[in-house]
Amino acid sequence: MEKDKKDLGTLLGGLGSPGLAERLDEMYRRAYGIAEELGTIVGRTTRYWDITVGPGETIKIEVDPETYYSGASSLYRIGDYLAVIDPKTLNVVLLRITRILRQDALAKIGVEPPISQYSVEPDTGSVATSTIIEAEPLMEARYPDLTDPSPASSSIEPQSPVIDPRPWVIMRLLALPDDGILLGSLAHPAGIVKNGDIPVYLPYKAVLQHILVLGTTGSGKTTLIKNMISSIYSVGKPKLVAVIIDMNQDYVQLPFPPRRESQKQLSKDPVYEANKGRLRHPRGVLVVLPVTVDMLRSPGDPLNATIQVYVEEAISPLIDGRDNFSIVRVKKGGIEYYMMDVVGTTIIITPYTINTTTTGTENLFGMIPGMTMFARDLLRVLRTRFHKDYGFYPPLPTVFAAVKAYLSTIQSKSRVSKDLVLDSAKDIVIERMFVEDYDYTMNDLENAYASYKYGDSNITLIEIVDYLYDILARMRPHTGTLESLYRRLAGALESGLIDVIHVDSRSQRVSVRREPSWKTLIDIAEENSIPIVIDLKPALDTAFSGQEGSRLIAYRLLDRLAVWKQRVYRERKQSPPVLVVVDEAHQFFPQEHGSREEQEATRQIASTISRIARLGRARGIGLLFASHSPRDLHDIILQLANTKIILRTERHQLERLDIDQDYKRYIPRLRDRQMIVQSHVFRETAIMARTCPPVTLHFDISALIS
Repeated sequence: MEKDKKDLGTLLGGLGSPGLAERLDEMYRRAYGIAEELGTIVGRTTRYWDITVGPGETIKIEVDPETYYSGASSLYRIGDYLAVIDPKTLNVVLLRITRILRQDALAKIGVEPPISQYSVEPDTGSVATSTIIEAEPLMEARYPDLTDPSPASSSIEPQSPVIDPRPWVIMRLLALPDDGILLGSLAHPAGIVKNGDIPVYLPYKAVLQHILVLGTTGSGKTTLIKNMISSIYSVGKPKLVAVIIDMNQDYVQLPFPPRRESQKQLSKDPVYEANKGRLRHPRGVLVVLPVTVDMLRSPGDPLNATIQVYVEEAISPLIDGRDNFSIVRVKKGGIEYYMMDVVGTTIIITPYTINTTTTGTENLFGMIPGMTMFARDLLRVLRTRFHKDYGFYPPLPTVFAAVKAYLSTIQSKSRVSKDLVLDSAKDIVIERMFVEDYDYTMNDLENAYASYKYGDSNITLIEIVDYLYDILARMRPHTGTLESLYRRLAGALESGLIDVIHVDSRSQRVSVRREPSWKTLIDIAEENSIPIVIDLKPALDTAFSGQEGSRLIAYRLLDRLAVWKQRVYRERKQSPPVLVVVDEAHQFFPQEHGSREEQEATRQIASTISRIARLGRARGIGLLFASHSPRDLHDIILQLANTKIILRTERHQLERLDIDQDYKRYIPRLRDRQMIVQSHVFRETAIMARTCPPVTLHFDISALIS
């Protein structure tokens, strides 16, 4: 290299430009000195081709055989990074390799071996030729600080030094954030960059602008999300609270370390080794456990029995059946929860049921979508009139019982008495009732339904149904309206989660179980620095409504969270940002299809999630949607997510996604846990990264099959 610079000065001096020659000599000498400081010199921009900087252009780099065969793997791989220092400006320009050209010297000049090339040893001397690398200029910044890089647009001189840059140089030139949620390490199509020493963070501000994670089964989608949550809780005090809607009990495992065989795999992973100081599993978890009335149908203390069963079935298998821990029952903020210390891990479980008696009707529509406009108006009238007279909204089972009774009246071909139809509807309410502290019979429930007063009022459940029935009789709504309301209420109540009615045999009163408030849940999670997991699986296993129940809970929780955040904002109080993770998002926010009523339900869901997303950006709610099937996701989800993280995905699933074309062709062939991250928070619209194996407990049977 030094000889080339001297030759350049001699040539220019011979052309009669000694002043320019001296300046150029100094420029190049300084550029090569900077190059040695910022990395390892591996080549120079060519002197034999034009160097064109512009849209779609690449520059050619000459690499001598000695350097090429020295083992610098960054010279062998498409997508890896180099940098060039321009002598005239001292700008450092980041390059991404797009093509690598190799030649056999003898073949190039037409010299063939004397006999078949397959019957003799290779003529290795003829491959000791210079390598030509084509690279795309990405970003440039001024030496020495390399801050505030801009898109590469300056001209680059021939014979400029090209380096294999140090990790910090790549980070500066890509303007990668140095704080946030850790996604993994910078990567290229063939693997990771700099042995994993370049972390890729997603800034916390991007969380509030919503995230979409896509990946086929086995691509590492759940592993990535678990590692992202672990990253949040690896700092001293988490900067936000993670709330995960968990259908398969994947995230209840968060506070436990990987098993021994997984630990060995983790310790050998370069991404983990480079980032292990930034990644550790959370020290506990707050499990919000939806409980159905069927789960509470046991004598004695049914709630405690439900928690015991949950611990035995969901927690004990995670710790190899060790049960040397005690469960402590705590009451706080008007709710009760159960605490246990499991092998040094804090597990908090709070039962959850939905209480609609304090919820305005408008907020119910987001939870029970699909009603016609007339059905919504009818429900609004029933609840509003009752609330005006009694100060609370009627439990939803009583509304359903009144609607069913009135439908029976108008559909009956013979005259039936009001008392008869009301009696026939009482089972709807009784099926949502449970009794604590003693062995009860159906006669006990029937007696409570007919004679026990509701809450602090002087009205019984049967009188509530009778009151609502009379309103319907006076209004005489259309049968189609009644049927629409009936169908949507039936589907919602089938979950067994709405307005679970508690019978207090001592006071001879009934009441709807209180719904835990988000303020209390967030306070508990913040106090213990642990994430919140909404475990849907036990309730789904005991409910007849299947997917309907899980959607109902998700919609309810999102709506209540938005209402709470809005109230906190109005009161000008502080509350932590919240990241809500919705795994299997296509199950909750599907494309419009099916009957007209189903399509209307989907549109209402889209409207609700759009409102929450817009509110979330201003009030501190971030949404992370994860799915293996973007084709089944509602369009609104694709539109809302400003950051898209795409793991291995089938090509036909990418049709609806606007993905950088340079990366799109790699997506169907990505390695496990490798991803394309496309976000406005990066100067380069898209980058590639790879996460490590899960740093938390993670059951993946397929991973154990070789």
